[in-house]
Amino acid sequence: MKTRPRHALAPASRPTRRTRPPKTPASLWLAPASGLVLVLHLVCLVLLAARSTRAQTAAEVYRFFAEEARVITASRIPQAANRAPATVYVISGEQLRTSGAQTLWDVLRAVPGVDVALFRTYQGRVSIRGLNKSFNGRTLLLVDGTSTMQHGAIDQSLWEHLPVLPEEVERIEVVEGPASALYGANALNGVINIVTKKPGQLGGGLLSFGTGERRTRHASLLYGRQQGKVGYRFGLAWRTTNRFEDANLLASETYFGNGYLSYDLGPRTQLRLTGGLTDLDAQSSADWLSLTQSKGTVGFLRAEGVHRQTRANFFWSNIDNDMVFTAYDRQTNERHHTYDFNVEQLISLSAHSTAVVGTGVRDSGMRSSYVSANSSLWSAFAEHPWQPAPRWELWTSARVDRKSHIRPALSPRFSLIFTPVPAQTLRLSLGTAYRNPTVLENHLSFTDNVVVEEVAIAVESTGNPDLKPERIKSLELAYQLERGPFKATLVGFAYQLEDLIYAATSGVTLTSPTDVAVRFSYRNQGVIEARGGEAGMEFPWGRRITGFANYSYQDLSGTMDPTAAGYGTPHHKVNGGLRYTTGAFTANTSAHWVSHTRWYDNYLPNPRFQRVAAYTLVNLHLGYAFAGFWRGLELSLDAFNLFDHQHYESLPSKYLGLGQSAEIIRARRTVNMSYRF
Repeated sequence: MKTRPRHALAPASRPTRRTRPPKTPASLWLAPASGLVLVLHLVCLVLLAARSTRAQTAAEVYRFFAEEARVITASRIPQAANRAPATVYVISGEQLRTSGAQTLWDVLRAVPGVDVALFRTYQGRVSIRGLNKSFNGRTLLLVDGTSTMQHGAIDQSLWEHLPVLPEEVERIEVVEGPASALYGANALNGVINIVTKKPGQLGGGLLSFGTGERRTRHASLLYGRQQGKVGYRFGLAWRTTNRFEDANLLASETYFGNGYLSYDLGPRTQLRLTGGLTDLDAQSSADWLSLTQSKGTVGFLRAEGVHRQTRANFFWSNIDNDMVFTAYDRQTNERHHTYDFNVEQLISLSAHSTAVVGTGVRDSGMRSSYVSANSSLWSAFAEHPWQPAPRWELWTSARVDRKSHIRPALSPRFSLIFTPVPAQTLRLSLGTAYRNPTVLENHLSFTDNVVVEEVAIAVESTGNPDLKPERIKSLELAYQLERGPFKATLVGFAYQLEDLIYAATSGVTLTSPTDVAVRFSYRNQGVIEARGGEAGMEFPWGRRITGFANYSYQDLSGTMDPTAAGYGTPHHKVNGGLRYTTGAFTANTSAHWVSHTRWYDNYLPNPRFQRVAAYTLVNLHLGYAFAGFWRGLELSLDAFNLFDHQHYESLPSKYLGLGQSAEIIRARRTVNMSYRF
């Protein structure tokens, strides 16, 4: 049987569900959102000049050195999660360690509203409230507040490239809904921020090793201390595993290391330096690159300074990667770079009111055989909380970004929070966000020849320098309850995504009975209407048992992104779990059910939707921490997909060039040992 290659870059046509989405109450609300936010922001500033409010003082609300007690991603001013101006969920480092998940992204399956798809072994993709795909630039991934996106080319984050050990994660904060008002491009549907531990939180070393099915092995060393004014931390790790579909073939092998150094110049002045390097050899999949092998290095350096109410940071990253296209027997080298500088300042507007302002500049670029270009970006933002009455709080924020050859993008956000009683909050949020066209979408120049069922197809794909940014308008209503360890959340949302960027056929020429020339280019077209909600709770069950349960519903209609899940998302997701601990012994289990999805197979000449069935995934962790002479030693069993429920999470690779080339997902059980010293 002949291999059925498909076009290496895009589908022949775009799928639609309804070409004209009906107007909904949400869309009527969203249309004037930007203007409303700016008006409210100006009104607030005027009122603040004449009135002293009950807002907290600068020393209370902007603590650079005590951020651990509050979430720090939903706003620039650290807040309790239930008082944040956006929906935010927090996964602690302990929850990550005892979840049974064997990757950072797998633990996010438990978060309501988050979509996780495992395309191939150790190649997971994460999105928020729909539109998950292999190359996802609509959800922003941060490490300690700094973007990890590959800004040089496709504005996506590759999780396996991150030089972050699970053991050094202090918590993961997930902010759902548009966040470009603070973070600019790519924070279209939300932000995921991985916050790492400070040296003082480690207080020593951790040595770990694990082995398991499919030749899974991992080993790591983590050490950190705070000694007077100096804090330091370093980590080294190696991880390898073989494929689900063939346990004799390598799926991924990663070596990485990182380091952290801080110096206290005074009680409110600190310098920090962080760096890391990853060497990766892994299979990967992409909806327009077919099955590929990625071999390369990723390095980064971050310098940060904090003085009183001013923070400045510089970030540099470099990617040198060889991509091997197994379906077409091709290889190309890619080099990406990013330079990023930001500064932000707390300003006291009155005796009891503050605002945060900031600015930044970024330069990024890519060099390869099919695109060679640079881009620059300048930004400025402001955020301001205001309490007009004892139980009311109004948050306004806005950011403007100016990218080379693209008109300035303005992204405002408005959140009104009402606290009827201390344990309960109601929040109404209106916001906008955007995604810039990538270097690839602007400047791609690619030609190739493929054969489909004895028909020779000459493919030409080009970028479009005149693309407009994708833009989203969002409305969200949320309720939160916290009574001691019991927490409950209920959220409803609607959004409208406009000017979708996708690759489509711009011309087809029949050059002979057996030869066809196809031209593809990127364009803006289409509107997506979305609505949905999340409900969840965390609860104690006796003295030693805690649990969680949540449900998510999402429905998208309109002109779908053909590289994302059909109709944008699985409609239903249910998660639940229980954790039992006695101090020395810990048992944790979680279950995840995801309804069916449809994916566009991109198969020429007749692309179509293919159904991927619903699936259930159960993870398990059993751990025992020794005491006495063996104090510091811990043994554990981690099981991903405990019952070996075989399923796909995107289209399988029945043919090498079809769909997302996904693997069937199977179980992976590992035995682990760690020692603290």
